[in-house]
Amino acid sequence: MNDTHPDPSNDPEPSGGSISKIPPDVCRTMLINASVGRLAFVDGDGRQQLLPVNYAAVDDEVFFRTRADGPLSSLAEGREGVAFGVDKFDDRAGQGWNVTVWGTTSRVTDASDVDKVKAIGLNTPWAGSDRELLVKLRVQEIDGRRVARF
Repeated sequence: MNDTHPDPSNDPEPSGGSISKIPPDVCRTMLINASVGRLAFVDGDGRQQLLPVNYAAVDDEVFFRTRADGPLSSLAEGREGVAFGVDKFDDRAGQGWNVTVWGTTSRVTDASDVDKVKAIGLNTPWAGSDRELLVKLRVQEIDGRRVARF
């Protein structure tokens, strides 16, 4: 995977805090262990979108379900430069982390991918309704950072 995005560890640190880069293998583990993230992409009207999704990740792929007529359905047509992020922050403890991936999306039609999704348990999304369109994001880059205040 490429590492063309700015290194967050080079960001100026706020007084009394720290920012540190998360190694790619740890980023992958964090991605696999979460279940809700946000997709960032430009829609067909040229408008930037940032939408939450339930997802499952395995083998550098992120899978999610959407409605055939929903705002995420255009991603099934195949889109490059899609970003996806997960994070967790504890305001009381003053610490958190985020992982961002970039890649290309496509519709899932291959039976082995469908079986993979069933095996990892991508169940009914929180939003409910008919979300039978299965889309995957093939991860090409991954980056993450931890932040903590002292």
